Amino acid sequence: MIEDMKRLILHTLMVAAALLTGIGSAGAQEVNFVMDKADTVCIYKTWENMLDGVPNAMVINPIIYGETPYDIIITDNDQRVREMLSKDVIAVTLGDSIWLMSSDYLKKNFTGDAKKFENFVPFFFNEKVAFVVWLGYEASVGMQILGGLMGDTEMFDSDPYEDDADYYYIDFEKSTVEKVDHKKLSQLLTDYHDLKMRYEGMKDYKKREVMEDYFMRYVDRVTQDPTRPEIVEIMVPGATIE
Repeated sequence: MIEDMKRLILHTLMVAAALLTGIGSAGAQEVNFVMDKADTVCIYKTWENMLDGVPNAMVINPIIYGETPYDIIITDNDQRVREMLSKDVIAVTLGDSIWLMSSDYLKKNFTGDAKKFENFVPFFFNEKVAFVVWLGYEASVGMQILGGLMGDTEMFDSDPYEDDADYYYIDFEKSTVEKVDHKKLSQLLTDYHDLKMRYEGMKDYKKREVMEDYFMRYVDRVTQDPTRPEIVEIMVPGATIE
């Protein structure tokens, strides 16, 4: 299950990147590539429908574009469809397996790092756990100037097509979204003492690949844990759009 999840994440990000960069001959650093790869976008307004794989609506030939694989805009020439996409959607699918969550939904129902996201962002879920994959790459103009004055150019060289993204855990009980760093991961692993001890005993426990590996182990453990409630059982009030 762990390797399957890793492959799914890689597949999703590769497809999203290909959709964004595969149109025209412009370089990867240019933005707003219009995509015509997805003829139909499936709309989901409830977690129950998402878990059942039954969309609430479909949009044929939408307009899809974005700056990076982590910030994708989906819109339409029809105003009613635009309003639905901006107000009444939890998540959408592109093709058979690419899930994108509405940042508006996250901002409305969750605190913490939810405010970082824009438009639709890649996410992964099952009956018991959900998380977003995201990479921020833009610094403010003021911070760029400050970094330049200090001679620091590398800190703003993040490449959204090459750099590794971060995982953001969606906590339905606390209504928060938090980046999975070493501190957050140790907190999550508290429920599974053996995993927590193994992780914290790792020499390189702060390295990205180690954190990613143990977060996937956590997702697998939660998924297999019969005592863990399902998402729909601990849903925050108002978090399902009808």
